[in-house]
Amino acid sequence: MPARKITLGDKIRAFRVLHGLTQADFARRVGAAQSVVSCWERGFWEPKREGKMKRVIRVVEGRGGR
Repeated sequence: MPARKITLGDKIRAFRVLHGLTQADFARRVGAAQSVVSCWERGFWEPKREGKMKRVIRVVEGRGGR
């Protein structure tokens, strides 16, 4: 069986857990609602707006929020 691809949601969750953040904490850092972060982590959605995607990636890669 092939390995499962690591998704952006997996990376968001790993980042949050590593840094002791709740979904609400992470959501505040990237300007999203907690429910949206939950959907990202579960693979239902990915950030669509270019600005929000860039903020998510900056936070996950450790380059700060907004």
